[in-house]
Amino acid sequence: MKVNILLTSVGRRSYLVDYFLEAVLDTDQIHCCNSEYTTSVARGDGYFLSPLIYSPDYVDSIIRYCKERDITAVLSLFDIDLLVLSKNEQKFKNNGIELILAPYESVYLCNDKWKTFEFLKEVGLKTPRTYLSVGDALQAIESSELEYPLVIKPRWGMASMGLYFADNENELKVLFEKSKKDVFSSYLKYESELTKESSIIIQEKLIGAEYGVDVVNTLDSEYFETLAKQKVTMRAGE
Repeated sequence: MKVNILLTSVGRRSYLVDYFLEAVLDTDQIHCCNSEYTTSVARGDGYFLSPLIYSPDYVDSIIRYCKERDITAVLSLFDIDLLVLSKNEQKFKNNGIELILAPYESVYLCNDKWKTFEFLKEVGLKTPRTYLSVGDALQAIESSELEYPLVIKPRWGMASMGLYFADNENELKVLFEKSKKDVFSSYLKYESELTKESSIIIQEKLIGAEYGVDVVNTLDSEYFETLAKQKVTMRAGE
């Protein structure tokens, strides 16, 4: 059976487009979309320039393109995209299009770092101490529950945007406000509006080697593989 897939929000991730092009059969097609033209978006078998992710016409524009090109599956390459797409999963299903992503509740949990922290505590997994305000963090420092250096970052962040490290109270206060300013002057503002009054988190800084663990499932939600790797270096979250 012929398989046509649309990759959304490809940005500059040409290497990911190439991986898909190499993996599919000659009869299959990989299409791309992005809100602005990049060399990556043109690498596939077809492409279109979409509205911005939070545009009212974004989802409908994707569905129209899929129906015109006989595309039956959509996969996003951008975290911010996932909330919008997953929230409209039924709309895609009604048009015969499968979204290759987690349910909305899971996407929300993984994107909201405070909710992730609460979930990990609830299931008994160790996680860095996390706070929603400067006041709460200072109170934890005063009670010897927390110590510098501290990590300051957006609650809905990605790609290391708005990420800072504070070594004292003055830096904590200044960088907390700086991170908030970074958020609401970037595309992170859309998700952050969901929790506007608590859009920045403060965490203890853990020292040591960092590992990433990827769990791979099939499209039928069956476990397939676990891949663990030590992170040597990262750029913009990758």
